Amino acid sequence: MPKQRIVYDIESNILMIEIARSASIAYAIEIGTVIVHFSKYYLPVLIEVLEASNFWSSAKKVVDNMPARQVISAESSPINSSVSRQTKI
Repeated sequence: MPKQRIVYDIESNILMIEIARSASIAYAIEIGTVIVHFSKYYLPVLIEVLEASNFWSSAKKVVDNMPARQVISAESSPINSSVSRQTKI
């Protein structure tokens, strides 16, 4: 599995997650403060989170208010059990 790259630009407050380095971006869709860039084959290539510091604080509040049984770590998730985690931060 190719390595993903995660970059946070503190000056612009944008979190960028490269999913497919070798693919070219054909178009993008903006959903609120998230922009998802896709290849010509409709595969996600890059995800940008605008106002990233607000995004993380909102996400933390949601997780903190969830009952313990609903919070599942990535390692224990049945969906991710066969996926190796090799993310650069």
